[in-house]
Amino acid sequence: MVRSRFLIALACALCTLSCTTPQSRTAPQTRDADLSQQKSIHVELVDDRFEISRGLMCRTDMQANWGMLFFMERTRVQSFWMKNTLLPLDMIFIDTNWQIVGVVNNAQPETLNSRSVSTPSRYVLELKSGQAAAYGLRAGVQLNFIPPQALVNTGDDGCQTDRDCTGTWSPNDSMCGPTDRCFMGECIIPPAVSGTANAQTGRLNIQ
Repeated sequence: MVRSRFLIALACALCTLSCTTPQSRTAPQTRDADLSQQKSIHVELVDDRFEISRGLMCRTDMQANWGMLFFMERTRVQSFWMKNTLLPLDMIFIDTNWQIVGVVNNAQPETLNSRSVSTPSRYVLELKSGQAAAYGLRAGVQLNFIPPQALVNTGDDGCQTDRDCTGTWSPNDSMCGPTDRCFMGECIIPPAVSGTANAQTGRLNIQ
């Protein structure tokens, strides 16, 4: 599932990390009210074009202490929309040094308006609406990316990419489709929904 450019991006990120604490295998079920005490967000990682296009489409819920982290192809002013997205979201735009350069709060579901900030970014974090404020995420806040424990699938006969878990459905379809993702060769409920971390999910620490 992971492409070569993702491996390169992770290798570069590792060179700048000051924290290498191993990730927890299981994410706690955290209520929104508890987020002010949290300094870590578990993240699903997406890096190829299909995954980036699908994003958090079609999901009806997501854990409070989870998000989706997009590894974009290059640094530029990134733009996102909410097609087929059922949850209102906060979008956090992050530069190559893992510093937040801007935040879009409460992007409304199932809309086609472009959401962006004026400053170029390389990574984008999506959270449930209200989580950015609950975590104190704003321009200038420094993040620390903790990469996953494993970067490749181990299943020989199972799925290789998320596309294998969606059948004929496409992000451009007018109706929602499957939400399963491919992890370690299996199509499973997304970790951000189940609240269970695995060897292919990462973490963002808030400094």
